Amino acid sequence: MSAGELNTVRGLDSSNFPQIEKSPIDFNCLSAKNYVKIRRHNYNLWIQHADVVSGLAVDGDRGELYSFSWDKSFKTWKTSSGMACIDSIGSDHSDVVNVVASFGGTVYTGSADGKIKVWRASASNDRRKRSLKTTLLKHDSSVNALALTPDGAGLASSGGRVILVWERRDDGGDDEEMDFFVACCLKGHKGAVLSLIDLEKLPFDLDFHPSTNLVAAGLITGHLLLYRYEAEATPQRLLEVNAHTESCRALRFVNEGRAIVTGSPDFSILATDVETGAPISRLDNSHESAVNRIVNLTESTIASGDDEGCIKVWDTRQRTCCNTLHVHEEYISDMTFASDSMKLIGTSGDGTLSVCNLRSNKVQTRSEFSEDELLSVVIMKNGRKVVCGTQSGTLLLYSWGFFKDCSLSYEIILNLKLDEERLITGSENGIISLVGILPNRIIQPIAEHSEYPVERLAFSHDKKFLGSISHDQTLKLWDLDELLQGSETIMANRSAASDSDSDGMDVDASIPKPSKGTKRKNIGKGSKLDNSTNFFAEM
Repeated sequence: MSAGELNTVRGLDSSNFPQIEKSPIDFNCLSAKNYVKIRRHNYNLWIQHADVVSGLAVDGDRGELYSFSWDKSFKTWKTSSGMACIDSIGSDHSDVVNVVASFGGTVYTGSADGKIKVWRASASNDRRKRSLKTTLLKHDSSVNALALTPDGAGLASSGGRVILVWERRDDGGDDEEMDFFVACCLKGHKGAVLSLIDLEKLPFDLDFHPSTNLVAAGLITGHLLLYRYEAEATPQRLLEVNAHTESCRALRFVNEGRAIVTGSPDFSILATDVETGAPISRLDNSHESAVNRIVNLTESTIASGDDEGCIKVWDTRQRTCCNTLHVHEEYISDMTFASDSMKLIGTSGDGTLSVCNLRSNKVQTRSEFSEDELLSVVIMKNGRKVVCGTQSGTLLLYSWGFFKDCSLSYEIILNLKLDEERLITGSENGIISLVGILPNRIIQPIAEHSEYPVERLAFSHDKKFLGSISHDQTLKLWDLDELLQGSETIMANRSAASDSDSDGMDVDASIPKPSKGTKRKNIGKGSKLDNSTNFFAEM
């Protein structure tokens, strides 16, 4: 029986199926010279990696893509020639290639063998000739990160807990050996830096994507930067958006990470598409003063705070501003949300903390004035404690519902909640520490970003990475598990033995009068903005 008869018997008509055109065979791939030996009796095409591809790097100016692999090799692909592989460097490293960086045709490879190799394309125009210029041997452990200065004259490399800064003695000629020396050695890290991103300008805020390995940073120039990161790989810049005419002070991923909302002193709030970088919607007059902070509340709501102490709640589902609260006299420095009671806690430069009830759209309570500006706030101990960082470095601890008394005194300016009993804190001397609450103590310093104040801390979506930004214009990604190694174990009964406060979430029934002589602004109950109706229309 023929194939056609068999199809007829089965009730199938072969004419109904699309005919697949056969691609012409490239017989060049069958040539023996195009195969390389990867192990005994095992050969691969020279353009193929023999093991897992561990990372990619791009040189946009030269139109080249670099792939590196666990097979200890790296390959160069020409993006303008149909992704043709133009160079392959074999097993010159004795271990896995972790990271690649490039500038002006010079390629730097960092490996788990602790070596950095420097490669340059030959001047003979032989596309497959890339020669080894030098090997840098100062690292005692695996090289995890490389970063180049904008002019390519300087190289920073991270290995273990040490960062080395390299400079060149020669004039950079193509045919001469390249002579590097260590200009600086940074040993302040208490844990391994997995990635170091040179933002080139002062950062104000950062946030991680809620489900994938993306991190965003807002800069003083008004630009929004988006990077993809992986362990032991160079972060890849995906987007650079000129979001605002003034600095980008605040940003958050919203709508399950499909958009990024940013705020600025130019009074605007912008929603940007994560995939394309295109603006989704812009609200030019979102506040009457500079937008200083944005936080997520629920899946469909966010809150923003400005320099005049005003807090606004935005409903992305109804596409409008649903509440406006004039709470403080000075800028809103931070906010956090108690989802079980629908209460928004805010801190301000006027030295007070406020609790806003979002069900009744009212300010429910406000703390006594502190002599210091309050800069950060987190809720601890299952809602029974509120911890604030201050301008002077004092860490204030409040019991929920009793905001007249506070305790603690550490040199801390911002807090990041690790769990119900521990905080990760940043200070103005650049130290990142692990702090215990009840009993109150600094458990141990875990890292040092730089000598400058830590501007912001954030966790990745899986809590494997800790991100930190500072006035040194860098974003550092830390291995959180390694940072926490050696920290003291929290005993299960310590909280019960040390904390005698009530578990209740009751708050003061009335707003206490300020102890200072400043005149307070009127407290709004829920005014809407006419010009903000269609802000989230496209989201």
